[in-house]
Amino acid sequence: MGKFGLPYLKAASDLLFLFQQNSHEIQRLQSLIKSRPPCLEQLYDLDEISNLSSLTGDISQAISDLFPHESWKEASDTVTNQMFILFDDLNKDHGLYTSLLSLKNSFLFPSLTQSQQLFAISLLKEFEKEGTHLTDSIVKDHSLNILKLQSQYLNNIDFSKAKLLFAFEEIESIPMSLIPERLGDKYDDLIEVEYDKEDLLSIVNHSESPKIRERAWKASGNVNISNKAVLKSLISERKQLANSLGFENFAEYSMQYKMFSGNVKELIENLVACHGYLEPKLKNEYDIILDRKALNEQISRKNPVKLEGWDISYYSQRYIDEIKTQKLKNFTKHYNDENFFTFFNIFEGIKELCSSLFGISIEICMANTDEAWSNDIVKLAFSKNGSLIGYLYMDLFQRNNKANRGASNYNIVCPKKVSINSNEHQIPISVLSCNFSRPAFSKESLYVTLDDFKNQGITYNNLIELFHELGHSIHSLVSQSEFQAFSGTRVPLDLAEIPSHIFEKFVTDYNYVSRWALHKLNNEKIPNELFLYMTDSIYIFKALKNHIQLSFSLFDLLIHSEENIDAALQKFNGFFETKEFGGDWYCNLHHLAEYGSSYYTYVLDNALSAVIWETAFKKSAINAEAGNLLYKHLLIKGGSEPGKTQIGNILSPYMVSQEGVTNINDIDPFLIMQHWYRTHFKDHELVILEDLRAKY
Repeated sequence: MGKFGLPYLKAASDLLFLFQQNSHEIQRLQSLIKSRPPCLEQLYDLDEISNLSSLTGDISQAISDLFPHESWKEASDTVTNQMFILFDDLNKDHGLYTSLLSLKNSFLFPSLTQSQQLFAISLLKEFEKEGTHLTDSIVKDHSLNILKLQSQYLNNIDFSKAKLLFAFEEIESIPMSLIPERLGDKYDDLIEVEYDKEDLLSIVNHSESPKIRERAWKASGNVNISNKAVLKSLISERKQLANSLGFENFAEYSMQYKMFSGNVKELIENLVACHGYLEPKLKNEYDIILDRKALNEQISRKNPVKLEGWDISYYSQRYIDEIKTQKLKNFTKHYNDENFFTFFNIFEGIKELCSSLFGISIEICMANTDEAWSNDIVKLAFSKNGSLIGYLYMDLFQRNNKANRGASNYNIVCPKKVSINSNEHQIPISVLSCNFSRPAFSKESLYVTLDDFKNQGITYNNLIELFHELGHSIHSLVSQSEFQAFSGTRVPLDLAEIPSHIFEKFVTDYNYVSRWALHKLNNEKIPNELFLYMTDSIYIFKALKNHIQLSFSLFDLLIHSEENIDAALQKFNGFFETKEFGGDWYCNLHHLAEYGSSYYTYVLDNALSAVIWETAFKKSAINAEAGNLLYKHLLIKGGSEPGKTQIGNILSPYMVSQEGVTNINDIDPFLIMQHWYRTHFKDHELVILEDLRAKY
């Protein structure tokens, strides 16, 4: 057995061999497809090309992000560069496009299943999206340049750092974990410390010193100044690609290839309208934060303090802590989140959820040294009705040479039918990666067991992050799509985020969480009062969180539809004030590279998933009937059905309230999004500051 459980991946050199082997097979399939008359086999051969290229590319990406060994990373860098050339070759293969077009126009096409027809049409759109249908090689050059610039942009984010200067007496205002090991030789020495973006934000969130928070906040906004030129080039290449394909801008181009297509101008207006619904609550939340700052920093009423960008995260957390002190004054440290949300308990919770809702059983063990890349990798085997579904590796902790990002899901192997005449599916393999603080047992022990996870826990916010990514993983593992390119999360982004947002909501249900969140010392069930505070706390600054998501979404659309970045910034700043952003903040936003002109899908899918939750699960999260609905109509479908059909089949009780909706294909996801914002923030009780001050 090799890495990720793959028998052919035992050493770094095997990755290079895998690329060579798959490249040769792809070339063979390219020739075979173009030599065949129109037939179903062409679709399967095209999907196998997608399977082999995705397998190689995704393995290489996972190794680059997760593996600590330099030899593996060097092999990954080599393969990644070669993959650019391979993708460029596929994008330039006009013959593949004409062969597929011949199949669509043949007498055979009407006899194909709906899923097969949809797959063929989707592939044609994907070819047209990349300009493969054109003979002009300039269009394909844009696609290759875009891939390279995206990689450069992300690499800059991962490795950029900024330096901060501290006076000796300021050291105590830095979070303990970020204090430098060596201080100045003399008391009056200035101490220079280098931090990455995450460390800078940690200082902003936790330092009691306004001056230090200000310096860290400004540094975090400019830590990736080199990305400004990269982003300018990336936006330019995307615009030229869109123009070459007949679109006014990249935003219009991108939106036409989503599950839920539409008009960019109308979408921007929709997002601005959504923001309008939350503005009264947002203003109230800003006032609360400013009030907290005034209590701590204002000297006199003649010189009132202003709310600055470096105040928002710090004083919002202070306010949450104050509420916690009030509401949980009878709870000691014995009741800290980590004592209930141990990883061992969380594993039991995942097993409980999948068993109760989907009839899926899970066996959990430590990955052995042959298949793992660290000593603390956990392996989950998913089965249904006695048959293996797939494997999930969980890489949960920070370590040296691991990409410093949030939670991520890597699809190593995706499910698909093995062959035309077989009902068997390729066994999928995924990796769920997080960056939780590394526990002592992982640092000190060469041999880690599941028992070690019994005493290591995470916060409630970390739990939500983990379950979000779990939604992506399960979506990838349980898919029963005929084609790999349609499986699980390999769907347009405006559908891909729905399962992950739904899974977040399961950990807001006390009846479910209390089944497994037992105290690590005495097995005490998590108290309802404590859990109610946890769930309430994530909504205390709900308008602020949604404001940030809407801001990112609007800016992303604007830089891909306006003339240039400066014009986009000017228009963006005219919509509403964004106190949170400083410097060239957008140069730190991963999604501008990975999901250009698609950040709005987070906002859309958050609203759609909320409606699904309220429709099917809110009365009872552990509901086998609703679980079957989610499993049957969304999780196993991948891209094999139109998105409106998948969502409509789940939301049918809700849709009747939409004027003009007569069947599931009439569903308007953007109307649902706006309706959710209008109703969700309408009834939110505003905090009266006079009442708040009276408590202190």
